[in-house]
Amino acid sequence: MDLHMFVITAPPEPTNGVLNFITNRLRDEETTHHI
Repeated sequence: MDLHMFVITAPPEPTNGVLNFITNRLRDEETTHHI
């Protein structure tokens, strides 16, 4: 998945923001899949 690559290439400073963004994206995808 591109998400893993994005996490690896992301700078260490905004890691929390990136993780929050990814978790939000994953939650959106899960809800979309459930629907």
